[in-house]
Amino acid sequence: MAETTRIARYLSSESAGQCGPCVHGLDAVAGALEALAAGHAAVGTLADLDRWLGDVAGRGACHLPDAAVGFVRSARRVFAADFDHHERHGACVHAQRPPVLPLPDPATRDWSFR
Repeated sequence: MAETTRIARYLSSESAGQCGPCVHGLDAVAGALEALAAGHAAVGTLADLDRWLGDVAGRGACHLPDAAVGFVRSARRVFAADFDHHERHGACVHAQRPPVLPLPDPATRDWSFR
């Protein structure tokens, strides 16, 4: 869940800021994932997340929103039990582990871990 959250936030940060699905939709998706991973999600966060994924899909000016939605939907399907556990019981110890996947630093485009 932590890696999915990190990548979703990265994809949200890559928005050109030209359409609502990216600016608002991807930020909402990433925010919901962050709340789930941190153990601060309210009951119904997964329902909101699924609704927002449906709202964003196919509506962007480019394919970034579709790619992000596809990624998160895939994670929801493969790790469904983990998502449910996070909504019901909060954060788990795995969320505290160091990142596994490298993401580029948006300021420098350096591919080191952040």
